[in-house]
Amino acid sequence: MSEKQNIEKHGSLDGMGAAPTNNTPNDETKKMEDEDIPSFGEVRAETEFANTELLTDYRNREIIVRSFEMGEGGYGPYVILSASVNGGTKLLRTSSLVVIDQLQKIRDKLPIKATPVEKNGKNGKKFLSLS
Repeated sequence: MSEKQNIEKHGSLDGMGAAPTNNTPNDETKKMEDEDIPSFGEVRAETEFANTELLTDYRNREIIVRSFEMGEGGYGPYVILSASVNGGTKLLRTSSLVVIDQLQKIRDKLPIKATPVEKNGKNGKKFLSLS
């Protein structure tokens, strides 16, 4: 193959191709410094969970569920419980579909005493439930 054919076919004489090209529109080169790259927290702010704790952190401890709010997050439904724990009030969050279903069924009976427990499902996976 001639030099001209090699350049036309592969973009270089050695057949390895041309140097990488910039695929940005209009070949504008933008060099981002590390400090210019935003963090995940800046891009995806989870303000709806500010001042909340995970319900799983209170496994096997009795809590009093006073009220709850449901929401739809980036990863699916979730619930935030207003609960009394050891005499103090906490906001506890979970995305456990079992807990969400349980709370929806007893909504008109609040407040209630409950204990978050981890159970083994039929498929071998663990899930959170109120007992």
